[in-house]
Amino acid sequence: MTDLTFISGDIKAYDDYLDIAVGLHACDIATDIFLSSAVRNKAKLIISVPCCQHQLFKQIDNEQLKPMLS
Repeated sequence: MTDLTFISGDIKAYDDYLDIAVGLHACDIATDIFLSSAVRNKAKLIISVPCCQHQLFKQIDNEQLKPMLS
């Protein structure tokens, strides 16, 4: 793969076009800031994995999945 760049810094200050925006385990308002930046910078693909899956797991009622979700 060529022309691949990873950028680390304050996402609120980033102001340039994005091909792909990846936000992993952003908590609380950080997810909102990430999504806002990705949309503002016209990302072609947005991948967002919030850290609060455990809140969703409590809502799943499935005996077979219970060991995985606890």
